[in-house]
Amino acid sequence: MALLEQAEELAALQALLGAPSRQRQSSPRRVTEDLVDSLNSSQVPLTERLPSDEDLSKEVVNVLSGVDVFKFNVNMLMKHLNAKYKVDLTDKKPFIKTIAIQYCMEHAPDYAREGEDESG
Repeated sequence: MALLEQAEELAALQALLGAPSRQRQSSPRRVTEDLVDSLNSSQVPLTERLPSDEDLSKEVVNVLSGVDVFKFNVNMLMKHLNAKYKVDLTDKKPFIKTIAIQYCMEHAPDYAREGEDESG
């Protein structure tokens, strides 16, 4: 009887302490299937999640060609691109910044001449 009482006492203590239950854990395969299902059920297909580098380059050049680059910054550009593609492009920010800098470097003489025309 003492042994039965100890077992009951141990079970009560485990219940109070929130001891882990002996439920069956999900298999890695089931977890993977759940993840794939959740990705497939999202509103945007995986192929449209991130635009290609070529598409980003074209859009960056398109945007920068229509703004005053002295009053426009990378954060404004990122906000525009995130809204256009409806996706977070934070991981692509270094690439986007490089394209923007290249654009500004290529068009720097144009901006310098415009400044001279206005002042002179």
